[in-house]
Amino acid sequence: LFDGAARSFGGLHTREAWRDLDAYIARCVAAGSALVEDGSAIALRFDPDHPETGPDLAPFAFLHGHFRGEGHYGTSGRSFRKEVIGRWEAGGAALSLRMEVAYPLPSGGVDAHEALVLVTPERDGEFWIGRAITDGGVTQAFRYAFDAASGALHFADRPPGHGNSAKRARKLLIPAADGYEERLEVERDGGFETYSSILLTRVKEGNPDA
Repeated sequence: LFDGAARSFGGLHTREAWRDLDAYIARCVAAGSALVEDGSAIALRFDPDHPETGPDLAPFAFLHGHFRGEGHYGTSGRSFRKEVIGRWEAGGAALSLRMEVAYPLPSGGVDAHEALVLVTPERDGEFWIGRAITDGGVTQAFRYAFDAASGALHFADRPPGHGNSAKRARKLLIPAADGYEERLEVERDGGFETYSSILLTRVKEGNPDA
């Protein structure tokens, strides 16, 4: 309890549940506020005054956490690095994805860009709506589709520039053992082929160099 803010939790039937709650409490105490990252404790929260079911963002759960990785463009050998932090917001009603991508330059420098994506309860039929804003002030809406068989999410994306002639592109977010794969595919000759891919691995808590 901090300045009148309170949280209710249930389902504390396992050691893992208590561990997740203890970690959340420790973050609250350290910050002096309940407005900290819920982490895995989000699954234990409930509101006794408003017990109705909230928005279901379960297909996005694998994007929650801190991830890093190095990706590559096709067979060109060019690489890039990416870091993503996914957080539940508004009691699990939304998911924010803060990300930074760094592209090595031939000159030896690095071209880095940041973006923020917010996935909300907004739906368009079977699609979830996400909205992105870049560090250049550009905003864009995405329509996420969920493949129940693979657990992957996919959405139409902007085709890459820099001389690429593709008219259509799509991005796939595919769950992996300790993170997820992000793959950008472009349409060529009536089919899609991989343009770039990166395996984003979960950063172990307390290990910033992971």
